[in-house]
Amino acid sequence: MSLEKEPEHFNEEDLRAVRDYEEKVAFLHSERERYKKLLDAEFTKIATNLRDNIRKFNQKLKDCLEFKMRLDSGLNQENLKVNRVRWKHNERIKLYQKEEMIK
Repeated sequence: MSLEKEPEHFNEEDLRAVRDYEEKVAFLHSERERYKKLLDAEFTKIATNLRDNIRKFNQKLKDCLEFKMRLDSGLNQENLKVNRVRWKHNERIKLYQKEEMIK
């Protein structure tokens, strides 16, 4: 088929070649659409999976933070108890020393 021919001068072979070309273009277009749908479905699946994994990670991070806060709170309470005992012991020593000075 020659591209210089006008469509009204096409013979049967030229028309067949044009039909074949149009069929191939339509087939390629349908394949492209099918592949696009497959890619869109895969993208949706991956995006959903990613969102779920991010949500799970955030929940684990929140749980770890809460655990750390409880742990720090417990450590601080124990340190406070120890410091109170030390302070009371120090006060007793001071009182004992005062008492010894008075005697």
